[in-house]
Amino acid sequence: MCTILMIVAAMIILLDVCRPVNLLRGVMFVCIVLAFVIALNFMENLFGISKLKFEIYTFIAISGLLTYFIHFGIVRLVDCIFVRKLSNDLSAV
Repeated sequence: MCTILMIVAAMIILLDVCRPVNLLRGVMFVCIVLAFVIALNFMENLFGISKLKFEIYTFIAISGLLTYFIHFGIVRLVDCIFVRKLSNDLSAV
C-alpha cells in the first residue's frame, strides 16, 4: 500500500512539474497513469502486489485527491511566503 500511495504522490508532483500542461505533457502524464493502472491490474506477479479490491481503489483515489490538495496548499503557502519575503527584501534596497 505504501508503494502504491508513493507512486500516486509522485504522479501528483509530476503533474505539478508539468504545468502548464500542453498536449505533449498531457499525453505523457496519461500514458504514465495508464502504465500504472495496467501494472496494478495485470502484472501483480512481477511487482509482488496482490489483486486489489474495489475498496482499495477507492482508498487510493481518495488518498490521491487528498494528497493533491495538501500539496497544492503547501505550494501556494510557500509561494506566498517566498514572494512576500522577496518583495520585502527588494523594497529595502
